[in-house]
Amino acid sequence: MVHNQDQNSMDIKNIAIVFAPSLFGAPGLPGATHHTNGTNPGTVSDVGLQQKAIETILEHYVDIFVEELQEG
Repeated sequence: MVHNQDQNSMDIKNIAIVFAPSLFGAPGLPGATHHTNGTNPGTVSDVGLQQKAIETILEHYVDIFVEELQEG
């Protein structure tokens, strides 16, 4: 998707905006699991952090998910 961002306007930030609520939970989602400190993990104040987390994963996906081939 990012490779075609000139045509589809889906850069890493926009992809993060779309996928963060799906992966972390939408803000104020009824029935969302609460942290042990009583906060809802999908609160509006968390949205920016959720998006930044997805952006970071997408920017560094090779370091995170791709195993290096071992020589020898």
